[in-house]
Amino acid sequence: MAGVTLYGKALRKLRVEHELTLKALSEKLDEELSPAYLSAIEIGKRAIPQNLSDKVKEKLGLSEAEYNELKEAEYKSASELKLNFNEMEEYQAETALVFARLLKNFDTEKCKKLQSMMQKP
Repeated sequence: MAGVTLYGKALRKLRVEHELTLKALSEKLDEELSPAYLSAIEIGKRAIPQNLSDKVKEKLGLSEAEYNELKEAEYKSASELKLNFNEMEEYQAETALVFARLLKNFDTEKCKKLQSMMQKP
């Protein structure tokens, strides 16, 4: 990993705002992750475990805004994206696969147009 990630910064910010040490956060998360592992996530030396953001939301009682900020940072920090096709309709899974194959060919302008189109209500 290449240095502090957006997720690491967001997680640390939340931890500090909730006045928690790494040890205290580890305890709040039922010690599923050690303080050392949490530190490594914060400084970008370890990957973000699946469902960590959800656990942090639950255990710290995050607001929707705090949770959304953490999830956004998670998406932007990820080196890979995993999709659970079991939670999708067949046409949704097929669309995701086509999109993944073609995305590398999209220029910035095409990506911006697509994002704009997808974000419209």
